[in-house]
Amino acid sequence: MKKLLLSLALVAGLGFAASAQTEKGTWMVGAQAANINYNTTSEVFSLSLSPQAGYFVKDNLAIGAKLGLNVASASGTTATSWGIGPFVRGYFGGTEKSKFFAEGNAGLGGVSYSGASSTAYNLGATLGYAYFITKNIGLETGLGYGYSNSTDGGMGSSDLGLNLGFQIYIGKKK
Repeated sequence: MKKLLLSLALVAGLGFAASAQTEKGTWMVGAQAANINYNTTSEVFSLSLSPQAGYFVKDNLAIGAKLGLNVASASGTTATSWGIGPFVRGYFGGTEKSKFFAEGNAGLGGVSYSGASSTAYNLGATLGYAYFITKNIGLETGLGYGYSNSTDGGMGSSDLGLNLGFQIYIGKKK
C-alpha cells in the first residue's frame, strides 16, 4: 500500500513541475509497454518492451534514445534480442488533448537463439497517436515498420508492429 501511495504522490508531483507536453525544453520518458509484432520472414509473433527518453529541442520535435528488449518463440525455439539507438519524433495536428506523431529510429542490437548469437543494425519508422490523459501523461498507439540486418552477412528481417505505450512529460518550472 505504501508503494502505491508513493507512486501516486510522485505522479501528482510531476503535475506541478510540467509544462505543455511537446514544448521546447520538455523531457519525455516512457515505454512501449506492449509491442505485438508479426515477422513477415519467419511468421513468428513476439512481445517487446522498449523504454525511451527524449528531449524537445523545439516545439513538437524531440530527439532521444531508446532501448529495445524482445522475446520470441516458435517451433520450440526461443530467441532473445536487444537494441539501442537514437530516435527523432515529430508531433503534428490534433488538439490540446491529443496529437499525431511520426518517429524514426536507428541503432545496433543483438540476438541470441539456440546457442548462437549475432549483431545487427536496425532501422525503423512509426506513425502514431498520443492521447494526453493528464497534462503530463500520454497514452500512445502506433503502427511501426522495422528492418534489421546482421552485421556478419547473415539474414535480414522486416517487421510490422502495433505499439501500445505511454510517455510522461516533464517540463521546466514556470
